[in-house]
Amino acid sequence: MPSCSPLDDPSMSYQEHFAFNNGALTGGRKLKLKTVEFSPQQYLKLKQTLKLLDYDERKTPVLALSDSAAKETVALAEASDPAVESDARLLESRKEIQIEDSHTMTLKGRYSKAILNYAGKKNEAEVKIQYNPACGEAKIVRATVTSKTGQRQEIAKDEINVMDAGWNASANRYTGDKILVANLPGVDIGSTIEVEYELTSKNRPFLSGFEPFRLPDELDQKTVTLTATAGLNIQRVVSGSSGMVTEHTNTADGKQVFEWHAEKIKALPAEQQLPPEWVYLAGVSYFAGDAAAYWHDLNQTMLDRAGKDTKAAELARQLAGQAKGKLETVQAIRDFIAKSIRAAGPSFTDLPLSELSGADTTLVDGYGHTADRAILGYAMLKAAGFQPDFVLASGLPPISAITNVTASFPLPQTFQTPLVKVTVDGQTYFLNDTDQYARLGTTPHDGRLAVTLASQAFETIHAAKDCEDKMQTVYTLSLGDNGKTQLSISRHYFGTEYNAKRRFFSELPPEERRRYFQEVVSGVTQGAQPLGDLATQFDTYPGVEQFAVQVDNYAVVDGKYLYFDLPFTPSLLPVGADHRTLPLFISRHNEDTVRTEIQLPAGFKQVVIAPGTSQLSAPDGGGIARTVCKNEDGKFVLTHDFETWPTIIDPKDYSQLLKIESTLGQRASRVFLLQGGAIAE
Repeated sequence: MPSCSPLDDPSMSYQEHFAFNNGALTGGRKLKLKTVEFSPQQYLKLKQTLKLLDYDERKTPVLALSDSAAKETVALAEASDPAVESDARLLESRKEIQIEDSHTMTLKGRYSKAILNYAGKKNEAEVKIQYNPACGEAKIVRATVTSKTGQRQEIAKDEINVMDAGWNASANRYTGDKILVANLPGVDIGSTIEVEYELTSKNRPFLSGFEPFRLPDELDQKTVTLTATAGLNIQRVVSGSSGMVTEHTNTADGKQVFEWHAEKIKALPAEQQLPPEWVYLAGVSYFAGDAAAYWHDLNQTMLDRAGKDTKAAELARQLAGQAKGKLETVQAIRDFIAKSIRAAGPSFTDLPLSELSGADTTLVDGYGHTADRAILGYAMLKAAGFQPDFVLASGLPPISAITNVTASFPLPQTFQTPLVKVTVDGQTYFLNDTDQYARLGTTPHDGRLAVTLASQAFETIHAAKDCEDKMQTVYTLSLGDNGKTQLSISRHYFGTEYNAKRRFFSELPPEERRRYFQEVVSGVTQGAQPLGDLATQFDTYPGVEQFAVQVDNYAVVDGKYLYFDLPFTPSLLPVGADHRTLPLFISRHNEDTVRTEIQLPAGFKQVVIAPGTSQLSAPDGGGIARTVCKNEDGKFVLTHDFETWPTIIDPKDYSQLLKIESTLGQRASRVFLLQGGAIAE
């Protein structure tokens, strides 16, 4: 059992103890602050006290978790099924969608809700609808609030206002968004609100949507009716559990009518890392018209705007003349756009295609949304002698649960990031999603689905060789017989990790850099003292961040034993919650390697307890955590490889993921217990 040092002074008191009697382990900790304000002298003593507390925190009994206890823990996680509390109750929702053609529609909606708590009052008291006048209008037809005593209030005209969207002033070349704001009168707990609204859409690049029938609040009933001319192709997919949403179709008087209905639906849990709604959620996806026509019109419009490039072409030829080769030319064009053309404006799909700008317009104005920046990049690459292509990227990985849908149903709202693809010496590069700090060939869309506009073919984007996302960390520990340890940390950044860190350190002022170094040093442990300065090198690839610290009592010496933990906690997929109702979405491939080199102290060479070699596999092909250990000539080396792949983990498999994280986080996966004296043969 470890022994801890009590403390009692005018500013604070502290004591911690452990005991093991009659098969029972007991422990306690008590911390009492006697003042709320510390003088400079008291603060210095406080720092020493925190160092002592940090050392005592590392003193702990080393226990083994039995298999039966582990199974019991998992079983408890599987058995729990927490109820979801609604902030409001959706009593009724009705939507009527009238589609005239593949660019024009009207949506008339009305709903009534009962307010159940303060959060519901706060969320529902204000109705906000964002729209763009170039593509439509929005209006509140009627809104009433009925109190729990039966008093009814109608919304007044002065309670409905229209505001400009935040981006309008920074990108006035585009038609600015508007936000319709309606402040409902007298909303309180127990109130019932009724809202009727109307949205009109015109000149839209495409018409599509997803209507969910399971919402964050409990649903009594919801009906959606879609009406269109008989000759217009309406594609639709009903998702979610079978029978939750009923569908009825009818054709009469030259109209095709689709109606979907659901009732008595429980509230949706608030969970993170969810797949696209149309994969798991009860709802209806719809698309009106011909997706091929949309891709064609978009490609032709972007090509037309790229042709308006007199100034852009001249600039591109100047940059190419200054470059030493093709790759330098591509990078020079990318860097120029990143530095000189500010990203501003809405998504290009929120505007008519007619508002796409010519390359010279974006160049002269010095800003543009993603599509206009892509048009300028295309024009400059073309003028420099390359053969670029427009590509629309998504955030979707190419796994069967997703590709089965994308292959049969149009999802243009998912493919909204315009990139420019160019091939140099057999290597493909994607531009328009990185800045001047990124290594050429890096893309945050690595492993994501995309559509090449010219061919309308789906493809998977791949980063250039050695530009995939990856991080390698090396911890080097040199321990003394008294527990004093020198610890050096070296991190190597690849791909978008390199991009983010290079930008961070390049733009970091000296004073902020000093504070950052203090934070990372204290992040090792409270008693850590820096040995030298923070070293960073990002003018080469991969980027490197290095520093070293000394910790007086990193290892605990207790009689003939010395014990300490790894300087990090292994983790494959930090999940947080101990229960899950909805699928867990791992959207991208990730690779993280951690190597720990431990120089054992001269007086404690016998390893009694240490992490062992292991391999843990996540469910549904989600990833692998490998640990390899070697102990040679007084040096213990561990290598942790954590690799994840895109997948959707079923809720019933979530407990397996919890078990992996629990196994990696256990003391047995992190602790070293060394014994002094000669090594036993």
